[in-house]
Amino acid sequence: MSQTSFQQGFTLLEMIVVLVLSGLLVATVLPNVQRMYGSMADSSDRKVLIQALNQLPNWVREQGLPYTLKQLPDEHLQHSDYNQLFTNKQARLTATKPIFISGAGLCPFGGEVQLELGDRIYTAELKPPRCLWIE
Repeated sequence: MSQTSFQQGFTLLEMIVVLVLSGLLVATVLPNVQRMYGSMADSSDRKVLIQALNQLPNWVREQGLPYTLKQLPDEHLQHSDYNQLFTNKQARLTATKPIFISGAGLCPFGGEVQLELGDRIYTAELKPPRCLWIE
């Protein structure tokens, strides 16, 4: 009477094959996930900065003094939220021509701005009478 015994478990070759396949999968997927995460972070930062820019006419109206937008951050704009937001995000917003915002918060002529966010540049036209960046 012969007894056959079966071993439970995996062979070394099977383990190596699984590790190699797992490594290949991670090597192909990880860069795409990192790129997607970076893109989402840029998009979120851009939306926050655009929202801050769109609130600028309201802030000017509250102050009751006219303002000419040349670039943000701006040392003349004494609003800590704007300066801190643009400084923390290492972003710069530049008007191609100075944009006038009246003390009533109106921007009769509109204008064009460029938002530099890291290595990307976004250009938009600000529409009168409120100088809103509309996507």
